[in-house]
Amino acid sequence: MPWSKRSAIPKKVVISTKTTQRKGLPSPVWDSKEKAIKIAQAVLGKKGEDIVLLYVGEVSTLADYMLISSANSEPQIWAIVDAVETVLIKNHSKPLGIEGAKASSWVLVDCGDLIVHIFRQETRRFYNLDGLWADAPRMDLMKTSSIIDAPKVQKRRVI
Repeated sequence: MPWSKRSAIPKKVVISTKTTQRKGLPSPVWDSKEKAIKIAQAVLGKKGEDIVLLYVGEVSTLADYMLISSANSEPQIWAIVDAVETVLIKNHSKPLGIEGAKASSWVLVDCGDLIVHIFRQETRRFYNLDGLWADAPRMDLMKTSSIIDAPKVQKRRVI
């Protein structure tokens, strides 16, 4: 079977970092800074306390951002987890994993380029993740200028 010129040309592989519109819906590609800010707002909306957003992209390959928050009770922890999942679902994403039992004092939500830790106050003091990640730049959510000036890291999609 003779092959034509069309079949001899390899298809171009496109790596997209821009958001596009598809049938009126936003693209599932969103940068990690935007994701971190939206999830931090959701945690704040569920009365999460002592919220710290860290840019860990320069000191770790685990993720670009890490969000650490405290909660007063286990039901509040799970309300925050539900809020995080809701933000991800609304943006056409989902958590890669959620670690922590129903009766847990620490729940971790893996969002790929963002890791969310929700602690009871005493558990947060015991594990001291804030001190462990002391080398990472901190972005205080109460100061909006620190969020705006945070490094922008885009999620890449390979087709």
